[in-house]
Amino acid sequence: MPEDQPNNGLHLPDLTIKGFRGIKDLSLPRLGRVTLLAGKNGVGKSTVLEAVEVYAARRYCNEVLSNMLKKREELSSAQDENGDTFPVPNVEALFHGWDASKNTFILIGPSKEADQLRIENASHSDLANEQMELEGFRSESYHYDNMQWLNIKFRGKQNFFPWANLKSRRPLRGRWGFDAEVNLPKEIKCETLGPGLLTNDEIAKFWDKIALTSEEDQAVNALKLIFGDKVERIAVTAEEYKQHGRRVIVKLKDHSDPVPLKSLGDGAIRLFSVALALANSRDGILLIDEAENGIHHSVQPDFWRMVLRMARENDTQVLATTHSWDCVRGFAEAAIDDEDAEGILFRLERDDEDVWAIFYPEDQLKIAAEQGTEVR
Repeated sequence: MPEDQPNNGLHLPDLTIKGFRGIKDLSLPRLGRVTLLAGKNGVGKSTVLEAVEVYAARRYCNEVLSNMLKKREELSSAQDENGDTFPVPNVEALFHGWDASKNTFILIGPSKEADQLRIENASHSDLANEQMELEGFRSESYHYDNMQWLNIKFRGKQNFFPWANLKSRRPLRGRWGFDAEVNLPKEIKCETLGPGLLTNDEIAKFWDKIALTSEEDQAVNALKLIFGDKVERIAVTAEEYKQHGRRVIVKLKDHSDPVPLKSLGDGAIRLFSVALALANSRDGILLIDEAENGIHHSVQPDFWRMVLRMARENDTQVLATTHSWDCVRGFAEAAIDDEDAEGILFRLERDDEDVWAIFYPEDQLKIAAEQGTEVR
């Protein structure tokens, strides 16, 4: 078992999020091997997945945070020495209420405070000059008094990260920790999917890591949930389509030539991608946003049986979101059919600034599956 993993075998046996984006204070008192978060659009489901991704990154979470802001185009304008403006990631968007003042902070992690990741906005005055000297910083070359900083704290250790230089277009390179002897602990392997479909190149990267292994068969079996034994083999090739990148092809019975995976529909791409991501998330975490996308309601129970089984076999913790009743019902059927499933369902609710979670234990999952009770 990895050193940083709790005794129950899960990286996150429960989850607390405070001060992150649209979540002021949220507690999920218990997480399973596979946890499904249901709820309406805008309630905060995707934000929970983002928080877990940040927690898993740990010493590299500044990169994850920066990419999140750029992806959402949450940028602010800075001005260089010549008076020209240029965009920088807006760190205020990370904090609840867009308040990144001195006394605000973000907490992400299990309920045990010692294992929570803490993120604070900081300035150069929070850093000791001698630490800067040791790390090779010089005021005349880096103008660190014009920099924005984040202070990341975890398990009694901390690292200051330069976030942006507000007076220079020059990119900030590298990762600096101003206490080199006590760097933050190693990151947890974490893969993310959705809500859109993976590109061919993204699928190819996953495939390359499991090609010619037993996990390749598991990914092929995912397509059989739709096409049955018609699926024989899968390959990733670039020989004939170099100008378009790599291409995923599928050999089907009664077809003389392989067909592109994309020609089989969004559901086939989604199932194959999830199976690949699970195989690539061994001993780590997989985050799936809008898990139902592209998958027909009749396939949902088998889809979740695959996820529950592969998560257990690969020692992967999965957190997924949905706003589809068919997805919830399929998850419930799969979870109650598998005694070792460790499947947990929460419904998120929101009222103005407050977000809270309603837990559905196994007996209520069974009722929901059998009677069609609405829990979205």
